[in-house]
Amino acid sequence: TRSPFMLARRAQKHLQAYDMSKVLAETASEFGESLLLDQLLEGGKLDKDMQVHLLSHACDGFLGTVNRQVCFTEFEIAAHEKAKESSLTLEFLKEKYREIASAYYGPSVDLMPDEAWGFAAIPHFVFNPFYCLSYALSQVAVLALYGSWKRTGTAFVPGYRALLESGGSGTPVDLLL
Repeated sequence: TRSPFMLARRAQKHLQAYDMSKVLAETASEFGESLLLDQLLEGGKLDKDMQVHLLSHACDGFLGTVNRQVCFTEFEIAAHEKAKESSLTLEFLKEKYREIASAYYGPSVDLMPDEAWGFAAIPHFVFNPFYCLSYALSQVAVLALYGSWKRTGTAFVPGYRALLESGGSGTPVDLLL
């Protein structure tokens, strides 16, 4: 199989991959993960406990990724807004992250004592601002794409391939519609 970057090479200029939508950049790998999960579950070789484990892991991963990435994005927005007013302090960052994480996890979850440091493990905040939202959006887009593939079968393939070939030639909304 070819990578999305290889498929998109005709639709974009040299080095345009750096401008490729992060939503679309994640699509092929996440779609492949969905295919693999289906193959494992439908292969008939796994016992019930392993099937339950794989499904639980997939659901936990999806919810954790979408929920957590949007939480990170809300924190990142708050940090940028604060930085417009004044310098960021460690105290502000820890307090804001803990506040947002508490809201996302809800009142039934007790955060671990070090949870306030959770933001510090995300290099995207510095090296690739707002990447976390793109990752969450790609998860949701792939869920929709995969549902379409499951409904239409091989008729889905030309449109999906065209999407991957489109590379950075448009916005995710334009390319996904």
